[in-house]
Amino acid sequence: MSFVEKEIKRLTGRAIHRSCMIQDGDRILVAVSGGYDSNSMLWLLRDRLRRVPISYDLSAVHAELGFGKDTGKKMEQFFAANGFDFSIINPVSTAQTRK
Repeated sequence: MSFVEKEIKRLTGRAIHRSCMIQDGDRILVAVSGGYDSNSMLWLLRDRLRRVPISYDLSAVHAELGFGKDTGKKMEQFFAANGFDFSIINPVSTAQTRK
């Protein structure tokens, strides 16, 4: 693991702890656009779940807004391949996929 990865994990953990953002039994929903920032937050929270002595539920949601071709399908494949609990929401057609 690189220095940058360790530092990001350390600073994320510090911010969560100092602000009491996550408590035992919390349910956390991460809105994932597909960009680096939201994907990173999802990964950091899952990694933290494995390392800290508290338990929380972690889920991802992606809103298919039609900005890119098949972004909802790509995000669904990403979430499924990596074992995330997720929902894909399509506000235009009001269709929803839940895994």
